[in-house]
Amino acid sequence: MGMATGEEMAPTLGPEELSAGLEEAAPGSIPSPSPGASRGVEEAGGPGWRARRKHVFVLSEAGKPIYSRYGSEEALSATMGVMTALVSFVESGHDAIRSICSEDRKLVFEQQGPLVLVSVSRTRQSEGQLRRELLAVHGQILSVLTRGAIARLFQRRQGYDLRRLLAGSERLLDGLLGEMWTPVCLPRFNPDGYFYAYVARLEAEGRVCLTLLSTDREAFYAAAACRRRIEEGLRAHGCLPGLVGALRTPAYGVGAVGLPELRHFIYKPLDIPDNYRQLPQFTR
Repeated sequence: MGMATGEEMAPTLGPEELSAGLEEAAPGSIPSPSPGASRGVEEAGGPGWRARRKHVFVLSEAGKPIYSRYGSEEALSATMGVMTALVSFVESGHDAIRSICSEDRKLVFEQQGPLVLVSVSRTRQSEGQLRRELLAVHGQILSVLTRGAIARLFQRRQGYDLRRLLAGSERLLDGLLGEMWTPVCLPRFNPDGYFYAYVARLEAEGRVCLTLLSTDREAFYAAAACRRRIEEGLRAHGCLPGLVGALRTPAYGVGAVGLPELRHFIYKPLDIPDNYRQLPQFTR
């Protein structure tokens, strides 16, 4: 088992001792969902919780629990305390902990300002993939609270309980982790601002949706009027049935390439007009 830090291995405390401390605080803390289980009801440390193949935790630098993919945050405070100790220990050596790897699991750490995100996994995902998931979780939190607001809260009080402001949005984080690389996620658009989305289904089956984005929180009625004009135009030209039909019968697939071993591919058109080259379209 090895521990990776920002620059070099930790000099005195061995990774076996670090892992042992984590195991003692949270037995079997690794974990893939059993159908129908609820994060709010599932007992931390219980059989169902231990069966998970991947956990994701969010905590503050002070060790305050903020979010746990499974189980209640209160019941996992000791586990998060150990994680905070790992981060603080490596920081005391002027370094940053990145990951801990053993034969059957990976612990990936990602610190973003006053927030520490940790993935504990025994899946086949690489460290890079797990880190991208953590960054997506962080982006989702920013989309609710903004980077500036989080920084100001923890500057005023290091032990602030961020769960108060995230209350009700846990389902968004759960959904993000359940169905990773979310349709719309723009956390880096403006670290101190909000992005508003107007989403409407254009036909009964819900296959065709229109998404309009704006930085103006008062743009709802303007977006609704725009949606009506777009929908009227699609119906007037008979485009809506064509879109629904195209979704039912894709125009092309992997089989059309003629390579038996090929499973996935990405198509990018090359004949894009010059004035649209900054907006390339990809399909998979």
